[in-house]
Amino acid sequence: MTLKLNAHLAFVVFGLSVLRQCLGQDVEINCFETGQVGSCSSFVTTFCGYTVNNAISPSNSLSACFNNGDFSCAFTAFNTNTGDVASIPSTVGCEEILDGVGVLCPMGGQGQFEGPNYLFTAHPTVGSCTTDST
Repeated sequence: MTLKLNAHLAFVVFGLSVLRQCLGQDVEINCFETGQVGSCSSFVTTFCGYTVNNAISPSNSLSACFNNGDFSCAFTAFNTNTGDVASIPSTVGCEEILDGVGVLCPMGGQGQFEGPNYLFTAHPTVGSCTTDST
């Protein structure tokens, strides 16, 4: 078990760190160990589709929330790059990472390819979204 504090999230992540291969690159996935249990997999393609239409500046993020019955699913794509140039996250990379989170992490989690790039998060949450992204 690893303890991670991510300044870009509003909570402390107690996570199981898993390294797996996606797209020929190493991916680190950290699972949340507390919170709502639920699958957000049905919204991964929709969320990752939103990301291709938005250039995200370094140290900024794109978020979306989807209602899923008794709970909601919050997604984030955070640009961990430094510099001045906005970029568009890879849809395939987004889907690969968030699909991995869906398989490995019943309470959600986050992951990214090695090196500075995008940190993708899927987090099932108690209650409904303030604004549903569907």
